[in-house]
Amino acid sequence: MKKHQSGFTLIELMIVVAIIAILAAIAIPAYNGYITEANVTRVNTAFEEGVNVIKSEMAKRQAVLARGGDYLYDLDGAATGDMAAWVGNVLNPDGNQAPGAATNIFAGAAVDADGIIGVVVAGAGAAFTVTLDLPEYDPAGDSSGIPTGNAVTYTVDANGKVTKGGGAGT
Repeated sequence: MKKHQSGFTLIELMIVVAIIAILAAIAIPAYNGYITEANVTRVNTAFEEGVNVIKSEMAKRQAVLARGGDYLYDLDGAATGDMAAWVGNVLNPDGNQAPGAATNIFAGAAVDADGIIGVVVAGAGAAFTVTLDLPEYDPAGDSSGIPTGNAVTYTVDANGKVTKGGGAGT
């Protein structure tokens, strides 16, 4: 009686390896593109959320001041009114990290390479403003991210009025 062999032949194994290699050659660039798009979207979404959060906080601030109250952000129990710290805690409550760095996505200055959104706090009282600067984030380095010259700056004043300025796309 002839015994039947079981298992794979070398040719069958090589065909399977070739198919896996072809699939990997297609899937890896697509996956990298997906990651790039996700990071760009993350920066843009964080920027839009930042503008909305600051508008909301400014409206809250105006309501408190209109009732004759003091709007001091209680950062450490001292009610210091440290508005720069206020912005940092309002925008980065959970330590939301930038996609290109192990740091908060909102910081003092925009960093294009890391996708860090710049936040500048200026003035006091009625002249208080918060400026958000969207970075020209391009994680792939191939202009597939935010096009150069499209950085946008939003300024939110003490009344919650938003002014858009800066960049080529404005």
